[in-house]
Amino acid sequence: MGALQNEFKKLNLFVKFTKEEYVNDILDGKLYMKNFQHFIDLEKKKKIKGQGDKFEAAFVTRATDLRFVDLRTKKVIGVSKEAEIIERYTAASKIPLFCFTYFRNEDFKILEETDEKITFTLNLNPDEKDVFIKDFGEKAIIFPGNFLNIVFSSLKKQNIRSVAEPVQYCDFNYLDENRRKLFEKGSTDMFFWKDIFFKTQREIRIVLPEKRIEDSIIINFEGIRDQAIVLNTEELLGEAEFEIPKSIFY
Repeated sequence: MGALQNEFKKLNLFVKFTKEEYVNDILDGKLYMKNFQHFIDLEKKKKIKGQGDKFEAAFVTRATDLRFVDLRTKKVIGVSKEAEIIERYTAASKIPLFCFTYFRNEDFKILEETDEKITFTLNLNPDEKDVFIKDFGEKAIIFPGNFLNIVFSSLKKQNIRSVAEPVQYCDFNYLDENRRKLFEKGSTDMFFWKDIFFKTQREIRIVLPEKRIEDSIIINFEGIRDQAIVLNTEELLGEAEFEIPKSIFY
């Protein structure tokens, strides 16, 4: 395939896994956004890591054999074999975000190639499929390739600043000085850090860093009903096949 194989590496799918009752709203141009506190509380309520994550929008340090010292007397007042230190700006938990999934070329398997087209399917292992089926909705909305541009354009017209990035999955067992510096500078990068535990989710998110909300907000954007594809989640992760003409690579 040569050069064509290199072009295929640029292929990706943006997918929103959601409940059936939310599909029409998204297709009609409504982004339902929760704040970071919602996802922080979700893990605390369910006691299960999944959609919820107590480490959202924070700098996390894990330590062993930790000693607590009274700064006045310099005496050790407590010890801990293991500890998690979560640092978070006060306003960060009220910032809204919209999450979806970003499948890259390494997630695809080419089934057939002809002179005119390539046929491919998602190629996830059973454990990865279970994550989406168990933790996310029964419907999968495949967004058009220009989805982010559509949303950014609408938000700009509303004078709403937005940032979108794939999530960086980090090993919080190691102190990353670069992340520490970014956090201390108040960089928006902090909104895209998650523990490596969540890496199978392949998340990308849109964040509104200058907005503060108490619970949720609906942001309007240009509808995508004529451009999106809606499938059952199990169908997308199972036998769904996609065809693309080779002409798009030239």
